Amino acid sequence: MNVLMQWGDEAGLMRKAVLERVMAHDYAMQFHGFYVDVAEKRMSFDVVLSFDCDRQTATEEIVQEIRTLYPGFEVQVQADVDVSG
Repeated sequence: MNVLMQWGDEAGLMRKAVLERVMAHDYAMQFHGFYVDVAEKRMSFDVVLSFDCDRQTATEEIVQEIRTLYPGFEVQVQADVDVSG
């Protein structure tokens, strides 16, 4: 089941919570591409990380935080590095 996101529905509230958690990190430059399937308990999103952070460590930290926020969900994060300076 694909979830069409609208602000105010469950998926929209989840997106907002994940966005706030991710962007609370200084190394997170951008958040986009959010997808959630509530019934299947899966979510994925992209995050652009600062060039000067350890990409693997930052990604693992984000994944663990989101898994804590939404226990039982499969969380996939595609991390890219901001090289624009």
